[in-house]
Amino acid sequence: MTTTRRYGSLIVAALLLVVFVYALYEVQTWSTRSRLFATTITIPAIALAVAQVAREARRLDVIRSVPVEAIVSRSAIAWFAGFFAGLWLIGLMYTIPLFSAAYLRFGAGEAWAKSAAYAAVASAFAYLLFIRFLHIPLPTGVLPLPAVAP
Repeated sequence: MTTTRRYGSLIVAALLLVVFVYALYEVQTWSTRSRLFATTITIPAIALAVAQVAREARRLDVIRSVPVEAIVSRSAIAWFAGFFAGLWLIGLMYTIPLFSAAYLRFGAGEAWAKSAAYAAVASAFAYLLFIRFLHIPLPTGVLPLPAVAP
């Protein structure tokens, strides 16, 4: 466990408050009908953001213990970047099995058999759902790999 103060939460809450106030300011030039929906959303959002800022400001003096698992590590960011690099390079249908197997084997420490089985099931699910049933073409990557078609 590590101790930390929650400055990040206060900053995010304050930034959201600023965004909502600015959105309310911007919609005032719209027509009455167009302004109605945006105003209906932004006023409660401002109220909730003010409440969150107040809550985070009150909790700022308290030093909390944060479990090590809750802290975003470089490893998590690397896996995240690797997934999106795979999407960009080779497309979704090739990234699903490769990333699933790699993450389960190297990130989670699972056995190769379990990792491969999960990757196969995830690929079959994505193929059946998106390509066969919904007929949604999935994005291909920048590398010229054969497209997965029905």
